[in-house]
Amino acid sequence: MPRPRQFNEFDVVNAAISYFGANNFPNASMRNLALHADLSCGSLYNAFGDKRSLFRRALIQSVQRSFRPTMDSEQLQLSPFGKIERFFAEAVETCSHPARNDARLLLRAGFEAANLDTDCGTIVSDAIEAIEKYLTECVSAAQIEGEIIRNQPASDLGRLLLATLLSMIVLIRLRPDRTHLEDVVRPTLHRLRPFEIG
Repeated sequence: MPRPRQFNEFDVVNAAISYFGANNFPNASMRNLALHADLSCGSLYNAFGDKRSLFRRALIQSVQRSFRPTMDSEQLQLSPFGKIERFFAEAVETCSHPARNDARLLLRAGFEAANLDTDCGTIVSDAIEAIEKYLTECVSAAQIEGEIIRNQPASDLGRLLLATLLSMIVLIRLRPDRTHLEDVVRPTLHRLRPFEIG
């Protein structure tokens, strides 16, 4: 009869999200991850398999917990531009909060897609594509409402917002301060607003 596991898998996956969110995948090691999760290497391998398998598990969780809740919420009380503002406010919060590494892992994986296998690369690609689609749809609706400039295609502005989001993971590593993230987001959103006279 197998012995019951002496750890909570949810806690270990959380530790993996935190560890992979702070370390490049090629340089990450199961030994260091085991230390980070306060487990033996043997327990980690027995429960989750190899590094790539655990990374995939952490990546799936990071996708579900980082941006998906904001995108899936109805937010009926918000205008289309308000939804964009809310999305980036949540992104700043998740990227800058010391206990929220889920968004960092997803964005970091976006930069490391070339180092991932096909399965993990598809998870990242699908998540980034969903974010771009959401932002582009918000831009398009905001253009109809007159909240956003109409002289550029919604798809171009959606990609601009996506690029801003992806740049946040670089900035948070260089300058770990939410103020710097807000300083990047603010002028980007301001550029989208129609020019008002008077």
